[in-house]
Amino acid sequence: MYEDIDARLEAATSKAENASGIIHDVANGAEGEFVTTENGQVPTIPEFLKQLDDEINTGADSILTGATQARDDAEGFRDESEQFLIQTGNLTQEVSDNKDITDQNVITSTEQATIATEQAQIAFNSASKIGDVTGGMVVNRLDANGNQNVMYKIPMFTNKIVNDVLGTNWLPEEAPHPGFIRPDGTTMPWFEVGMYVASNDGSGNPVSAPFKRPFDSQDFDTAKAKCQSMGDGWGLMTNAQWAAIALWCLMNEYQPTGNTYYGQSHEKKHQTSIRQDGLIVGDASGTAQNLTGTGAKEWNHNNSAIGIADLVGNIWEWVDGLKIVDGQIIVSENNDPIEANWIAQAAYLDDGLKLNSERLDTTSTNVTWASLGKSETYISNQLLQQLMIETITETGAALGRLYYNNDGERLPVRGGFWSNTSGAGVAALALDGDRASRSTSRGFRPAYFE
Repeated sequence: MYEDIDARLEAATSKAENASGIIHDVANGAEGEFVTTENGQVPTIPEFLKQLDDEINTGADSILTGATQARDDAEGFRDESEQFLIQTGNLTQEVSDNKDITDQNVITSTEQATIATEQAQIAFNSASKIGDVTGGMVVNRLDANGNQNVMYKIPMFTNKIVNDVLGTNWLPEEAPHPGFIRPDGTTMPWFEVGMYVASNDGSGNPVSAPFKRPFDSQDFDTAKAKCQSMGDGWGLMTNAQWAAIALWCLMNEYQPTGNTYYGQSHEKKHQTSIRQDGLIVGDASGTAQNLTGTGAKEWNHNNSAIGIADLVGNIWEWVDGLKIVDGQIIVSENNDPIEANWIAQAAYLDDGLKLNSERLDTTSTNVTWASLGKSETYISNQLLQQLMIETITETGAALGRLYYNNDGERLPVRGGFWSNTSGAGVAALALDGDRASRSTSRGFRPAYFE
């Protein structure tokens, strides 16, 4: 009988020591180490915390992609730790039932397991809070190329909202802004645009990600095709969407600054960024694009650390749904990417820095966007006002210059680039290049149509 008791005690003690060793290794192991358990490999606490720290601190992209993963990892690790605690507690009880002995190692292991559980819970809570920061306005969207894209949602607003805030008189009041209309005429409750201007994923595919060099030197058709290649629902950001964001800024009484003078704001020189060419900010040489999202929070559309970055300055951005042919303005009324469906307006960018009902002469010129004039024969066009092409008093506070060439076909870029100074802004619009234009000062931004 005693031999049986001794055997049971020896087996129980062995199990306890084994569990103690496992939990000790989990709690006290070094970074980069993993411990083998009955349920597979689990990271040591230092390794787990290092992984979590890496996830949290790699920037906005890892915050958004890592929060969910960190939470899942923490939850799984917490369950693993709790299982160790249960197993250790059971083994301790088994030893106590057979003989009044309590190994100090088992007590220590139990305490370590409790600490591990508490640390995992803290990690879980931290990840959850990060996920709540944006209120769901920022999403991490996987594209067909396997890239995770950091996207920002702009919620739908109606003409009435703009009328009430800015004093416009757009009708019908219940109609949504054109930026929220799908090609089939239905309304989107929101649209998504890249939080960051597109960068190259290394394989020639665009991705909205932080701390990257902008994907430059792509002509209009290539930029558009690359965005569409990201999968169903993806496309090049449209002029209507750009205009919606500009109006959002005006309604919220904030216009972002940006990289408007070689890596810094020309107006507020303390607002700086990290130049992709490695040169010092303010050095008026080189290709002074900033790495995506590295500017001040004031460079984001909402004056927040989490907002649409680099709309003003840095790099001109191709937009879809707008062009001029011999000065005549042709637009999409519903974000339709098919140019054959765009509608020619009774509006021309004419000589004399004005909108006209016809083109009287060719010109290549520029003017402050808010100062664009109108001829006596020009009939105001509500759609062009909504698209931030035609200036009206109620939107005249929008900053930036209009550049246009009314000879031939011209495709649009918006926002300005790194040396535009006051010419950059949410209203900045250049219609002076053709669809084949390519340069380091031109980039693009992907959008997703829900």
